[in-house]
Amino acid sequence: MLDIIDPGFVDVVVAVAMFLCILLVLEIGRWLGRRTMGRYGTSGAINVDSLETAVFALLGLLIAFTFSGALTRFDVRRAQVVEEANAIGTAYLRIDLLPAPARQPLRDTFRNYLDSRIATYRKRLLPTRFDAWSREDRQIVGTMKKHRVDGLIISIAKNTKDYSHFVSLQQAGIPTVFFDRLPNLADIHYVACDMVSGTVQAVKFLLSKGHRVIGMINGPEKLLASHQREEGYIKAMQKHRLKYDPSLVVSSDLTREGTDKAMSKLLSQKRKPSAIVAFNDYVAMDAVQFAMKKKYKINEDLTFVSYANLPISHYTAFPPIASVEQFPYLQGQRATEALLEILSDPSSDWKKITLESQLVIHDA
Repeated sequence: MLDIIDPGFVDVVVAVAMFLCILLVLEIGRWLGRRTMGRYGTSGAINVDSLETAVFALLGLLIAFTFSGALTRFDVRRAQVVEEANAIGTAYLRIDLLPAPARQPLRDTFRNYLDSRIATYRKRLLPTRFDAWSREDRQIVGTMKKHRVDGLIISIAKNTKDYSHFVSLQQAGIPTVFFDRLPNLADIHYVACDMVSGTVQAVKFLLSKGHRVIGMINGPEKLLASHQREEGYIKAMQKHRLKYDPSLVVSSDLTREGTDKAMSKLLSQKRKPSAIVAFNDYVAMDAVQFAMKKKYKINEDLTFVSYANLPISHYTAFPPIASVEQFPYLQGQRATEALLEILSDPSSDWKKITLESQLVIHDA
């Protein structure tokens, strides 16, 4: 239907119709006014000065809200376009990991997909549906089925909410092994790190440093990893006989803006945290920048522990004092081994592999 009706044309038609309706209403009001004046004279006219003032004030308010909403939607859309472009570029580079015969067809498909996405944004057909799987997205899944890839190893994106495309791959008989970030589905093959145990280690470490009010910047609520981190946080608090305060656990969409909002919420609490467990090292780096802008002394007023143990964090001025190692290379290796086992024996049981996480201390 979107291919037949151009939303831009619809917008113009609606705007013209509303403008004509306004002119019609003005003409009707003018006719009624002249009729009243002719029947009763000027003495019958009602003083509408105060009413006009109120109407124009409301009109000004509506115009202000309209421009504010338009500017906000523009910023959101621009951020979505940049994020999608980065995702497409990363996926295109990952094609080199496929067998040589399958690379070129997929590269051609990606180019066609990119052209279709550019055309989509130019036509403004999908300005707010970045998370939804459109017709072009489903064509990618169709291409994988068409070329009959033997299997897939997937780590879902932070904003993935719809898992129907993964289900369709399973229904097509294409085995899929998920690793690191997992979809919230029951029957899947996966390799993941034990985030509950890792969070318990992180909180225990901060408690040993004398911290008693510990906050957490968690990830999106849809992510299974976010629930596991919160579960570990609660478990650690209860284990050390400390009261769990839900206000000290805030969610972030893992963007800098989302982290700034989470930090602002944490630091505005009556019981301000002296230590924060961040969702990953990138979130920790953004949180440190926010705290420094607010004149907090890092590792004195506020201490950070995170996840991932990325090498890049060691090159920052204030890296987390500890980080939960998630062993991404080992996860990838075990996921590949699991996929090969599934391919050799399709009737094998579900592969559900959980690796033990490890807290790596940096301040020793």
